[in-house]
Amino acid sequence: MNKKVLSERDICTKCIIQAMCNQQRARQSKLAKR
Repeated sequence: MNKKVLSERDICTKCIIQAMCNQQRARQSKLAKR
């Protein structure tokens, strides 16, 4: 297994997950403000 390829994919996945988490947090904060 190539660690470089794995790490690159890992970073991609982490970025996507973080983006989704940020969206959920933004929605929650908007709901909480109301």
